[in-house]
Amino acid sequence: MNLILDFGNTMKKVALFENKELIDKKEFLNDKNNELLNFIKNTDFKQSIISSVISTPDEIINVVKQKTSKTIILDSNTKIPINLNYNTPKTLGKDRIALAVGGYCKFPQQNVLIIDIGSCITYDFIDKNGNYQGGAISPGPKLRYKSLSDYTDRLPLLEYQDNKIQITGKSTSASMHSGIKNGILFELDGFINDFKNSYKDMKTVICGGYSKYLHNLLKNPTFAELNLLLYGLNEILFFNE
Repeated sequence: MNLILDFGNTMKKVALFENKELIDKKEFLNDKNNELLNFIKNTDFKQSIISSVISTPDEIINVVKQKTSKTIILDSNTKIPINLNYNTPKTLGKDRIALAVGGYCKFPQQNVLIIDIGSCITYDFIDKNGNYQGGAISPGPKLRYKSLSDYTDRLPLLEYQDNKIQITGKSTSASMHSGIKNGILFELDGFINDFKNSYKDMKTVICGGYSKYLHNLLKNPTFAELNLLLYGLNEILFFNE
């Protein structure tokens, strides 16, 4: 059994894989370390990998290492099954590396654009030869709502709504929802179209917490894979056997 730990800006995700099959997945808020520790202590696994874009508590790392002789803490020096054609690999987010590996392994020998919609929206492109070519980063839905409230005097702080948003808002809140949700959709389709102009046979994979709300609203066909990052981390663990 493989233990996969993905620590993001909002949640800590934990997954268990039996070979290449996802067996179980749990999510913990970042202030719930005790609950996460209890889960790890009561779970049997043979090897593990940790990917984190935040400061990882030493107590979690220590507990994991106590239970297995093989723990990979993903960084720019970790062996991966793709080539990073990136000018600053040490600054490349661990999540983006794992997503690129996941996309490459899900669609081998194909051009793949991976869009992860969470705290940020990341775009990562890997070509059919296994070369990661970089991408883009923009604010996610929550950041967009927060910025409108924080940097204006009178606009309220709203929450993302999972419903159909009209292009023409008839109130301030409706206008904000329209600007953010439709703006994100236009952005996503715009990026996909630009990549498709250069790579006609490209696959597009969408993942991340908000992807389940936006996937079916895009004009371009995409593959939804909510657990792509976890699959990518598991592939990296296998690659290092």
